[in-house]
Amino acid sequence: MLEDERYRVDPAAAVWFDADVFEREVRAARGDATRLARAVERYRGDLLDGEPAGEWHLERQAQLRRRHHDALAELAGLHLDARAPDAAVAVLERLLAGDALREDAHRSLMITHARLGQRDRALDRYGHLLAVLDDELDAEPERATVELAARIRRAEPV
Repeated sequence: MLEDERYRVDPAAAVWFDADVFEREVRAARGDATRLARAVERYRGDLLDGEPAGEWHLERQAQLRRRHHDALAELAGLHLDARAPDAAVAVLERLLAGDALREDAHRSLMITHARLGQRDRALDRYGHLLAVLDDELDAEPERATVELAARIRRAEPV
């Protein structure tokens, strides 16, 4: 493609974009775990992954990735509210596989493991977070995370 070529979509044409459908479904699914789970399944990776398409492409890619991660975080919360901790754990692990720096997701996973009586797993998650923060950002966890780990170590309710 030459640098000055442009593509245009005829507004009268019956065209849809999966990214737009994904965003529309996420918005419509707020508070509904079943619909939200279907919506997050629509996300199959980065927009035009591997295709050099310009700065707009990178911005849109990042926007969709954030929207997907936020939807996963919401879905995990809905599962926790519905007392479905195993489903919440699976969603949180999926979220962290895509964004290992989401400290809120690490905390949610620590809390879920602790409430399931899996204190060792909760503290392993904390250790994993410490390593990720150190490796990626040379940073310490948030105070809330440190305090949560201390409460889990002391076997206090979380």
